Amino acid sequence: MSLRQIEFRVESGDWIRALPGVYRLATVPPTPEQSMRVCALWLDNGVLTGVGAAWWWELEADPPQRWEFQVTNATRRTIQDGVQVLRRWIDPADVTTYRGVPIVSKPLATLRAAVTLERGRRGHGVRLIDRSKQTKAVTEEELELAFRRNRGTWGTTAMRRLLERTGDSAHSNLERLGVKLLKEAGITGFAVNCWVRLATGRRLELDIAFKDRKIVIELDGFRYHSSAESRAIDLDRQNALIQDGWTVLRYGSDVLNDEPDRFIAEVLAVLCQV
Repeated sequence: MSLRQIEFRVESGDWIRALPGVYRLATVPPTPEQSMRVCALWLDNGVLTGVGAAWWWELEADPPQRWEFQVTNATRRTIQDGVQVLRRWIDPADVTTYRGVPIVSKPLATLRAAVTLERGRRGHGVRLIDRSKQTKAVTEEELELAFRRNRGTWGTTAMRRLLERTGDSAHSNLERLGVKLLKEAGITGFAVNCWVRLATGRRLELDIAFKDRKIVIELDGFRYHSSAESRAIDLDRQNALIQDGWTVLRYGSDVLNDEPDRFIAEVLAVLCQV
């Protein structure tokens, strides 16, 4: 159509200009899907991400107030209401098309949306990951692979923390196993994922803690505690706790899975001493 034909339809009220170069029929009521597709058409080379991607994958019930599209190449687009253009790298394995819209993969959409939701209100990001796993929309392995493929990009530090916290009152499968073993052995008086404030004023979240006796059990899952960065963080935490007078017990998945009796025996030994 010529520019004049387009302008005629806009002037006559048949069309409404939604974004530069994108129009919608005036007789069609606006919807979240329409809004998102308008942004996708306007941007042309964007990939839907964030909460909007989770909503499009039907992982989230409510659409976002602003759509986020990720681009790997520079794009000359003016700032528009209701859409944010993010110039970030994305692993090609996490780019797909769903219902005609370029979008990040379902696992990466879950992680990206969880980071945004958690920043808005604590617990909402964890809830999204838990719900997505419970409904089998994504698996733990798929989330881990998406995290690893995009490690070092925006939000991956927060993603790792959310993955470690995913689950019930224990933040990981390993912590849930630790709690189960303690309860089966009749050991009580501990708190799971509790916050403490050290004498220095620093606040730390502890995996399993006997707070009144200043004993903490730190559980290290291989997947999220095997990098140099993670090890440095763990050592810093441990040193801070010891300096504050805490007794620190640290276990990996190999001990809890293969030597549960050893785990219980050592915990009991420390409880009897302190």
